[in-house]
Amino acid sequence: MSKIVKKNHKVHLTLLGDGPEKENLRKLINSLSLSDHVTLEGYQKNPYTYFSNADLFVLSSRYEGLPNAMLESLACGTPVVAFNCPGGIDEIIVNESHGALVPENDVQALSTAIEKQMRSHKHAKGSLLPEKFDVKAVVPAYEKLALSD
Repeated sequence: MSKIVKKNHKVHLTLLGDGPEKENLRKLINSLSLSDHVTLEGYQKNPYTYFSNADLFVLSSRYEGLPNAMLESLACGTPVVAFNCPGGIDEIIVNESHGALVPENDVQALSTAIEKQMRSHKHAKGSLLPEKFDVKAVVPAYEKLALSD
């Protein structure tokens, strides 16, 4: 974020969620003079208003099982920039309309992709969720699984 703010003073990062590192994160934000550019919103019962109003969703995980928040963001029409970490993210971000994947742990590539997406990508009017993750594909697959012996 500190790299991006140097090039774009209007950028703002909103972080959702709580955890044991929250206070360390707050200290890091202050030490990097990012308090005007980063908001810690904490746990949100309804994150969809954040997803649907965001220009971009950034997933900086080092590992994901099934990245539900990323899928929810895409369903809200918000593109994603993510590390191509283990967990199937490369099966979700399959074209540029969904966002961008960068090499795992490459922070410079992540910040470059964020900047590029913010310059070139507009929020979609509808879902960006790939068809195989849509409810119309997932529910029948679960039904088939549940009804098989």
